[in-house]
Amino acid sequence: MRLEKKDWISPRTGFQEFTPQEFIAGCYHVHCKTDASNGNYRYVYLDSNGDGILNDGDGLIYSAAPGSFVGCNVVHTGVQSDGDLALNAFVSTHTIRNQSAYNCHTTRVYYWNQQTAQYGNVHMCYDPTSADYIAERPNAS
Repeated sequence: MRLEKKDWISPRTGFQEFTPQEFIAGCYHVHCKTDASNGNYRYVYLDSNGDGILNDGDGLIYSAAPGSFVGCNVVHTGVQSDGDLALNAFVSTHTIRNQSAYNCHTTRVYYWNQQTAQYGNVHMCYDPTSADYIAERPNAS
């Protein structure tokens, strides 16, 4: 029989400090709707260069048949954003090349991509700062 000697160690208490993550996406409930002219829009462009103007630096996200593009007019839950919702795209009646040739109507929107079975995955909100379009603020849980 072999006996081992064990050393006495006094009890210790440790503390773990909670450090919040710097990157947490907010979860919004957003009303997918554009302005009153939405039935005439055909093109959605991402404001790729971030200058707030529809120009050659912006990328085409979506195009539709004439007069067929509309916001789905549904409140979507679980819209993810790294910060506050901001205008990040454009809806337009004409392509960037034809902006000056035609009476073009362009509106800035908040765009997000969220797959839905009934409404596809291209969604936008005309005014993301208005309580009429944002049903709830981010969920902090």
